[in-house]
Formats: sequence, structure tokens, C-alpha cells
Amino acid sequence: MAANRLQNASGDQALIDRVCARMPDPTACQMCIKEDPEHENEDEPGLGRASMVCCIGRILTINRDIYNMANSSRDGSIRDICTKCTVHFDDSLKNLRDALVFWGYDLFQNATDSVGIAHSYFLQCANIIVGLPSPNPYIEALDTLEILLVNSEAMLSLL
Repeated sequence: MAANRLQNASGDQALIDRVCARMPDPTACQMCIKEDPEHENEDEPGLGRASMVCCIGRILTINRDIYNMANSSRDGSIRDICTKCTVHFDDSLKNLRDALVFWGYDLFQNATDSVGIAHSYFLQCANIIVGLPSPNPYIEALDTLEILLVNSEAMLSLL
């Protein structure tokens, strides 16, 4: 799944390979992985939520409903993303925006809406939720994710 999402987002196979090589095993942490049949992805049957990596190397599931949550309750929506990793919530928040930037990049590249609408839509995810501004996040999304994954190994050793 991750490889397909990256392939859709970039033609740089070397970068795709490096990022995918550092993706944690999705079965390694069952706490945050939940099936969501009500939001099943038509392109990937059985996968209702997009999986992303949080800053401590765990798989973080992000429901597409987070866009609506961000608009209605910013503080609450952040914590709702990952309810099982509350001990590491503050640490995870530091790099959550980077994970959202990557997820938003994929959505932006494959959006059926106009470029302007899609751009605005995913910027809400990347910037409004965490409140950290970024002028052009989708251009550097894959590089950001690679740095995030490399640093996650060092972060794990500090826990």
C-alpha cells in the first residue's frame, strides 16, 4: 500500500525505495491499526483508513474525516487521531504535521477536484490541524517523510 501511494506521488524510484525500506512492519504495533469498513477504500478493498508513520515509528491511522474534524475542533481532532499512544502524544505531535503533509501530497496528486480546491483541502490537513505553517509542503513531502523515518529510529532509542 505504501509503495503504491508513493508511486502515485513521485516518479523518483530511488527515493520511493529508500522510504519504503524504512516503513515499519504494519503488524508490529496493533494498537493503532483498526479496520474501518464504513470508510472502505474502493481502490484497495478492506483498507478503510490510510496508514501513516508517527514520529516514534508506529503506524498511525488517519481517517479522511480528520479534514472535517480539523475545521470544527482543532484541539480535539489532534488527540482523536491516535488515542492509544497518549503517553507519547506530545512527542508524536512534533512530527505529525510532516506525516500529514505526505498523506496530503498523495491526496493532492490524485484528487478529482480542481487543483485549487485540492490544494486548499490538503493544506487544511497539513497546516491547520497542527498549526505549523509551510509554504510549499507538497513539493518536499517525500523528502520530509524520508527524514521523518530516518529520525524515528533515533527517537525510539530515547523512549
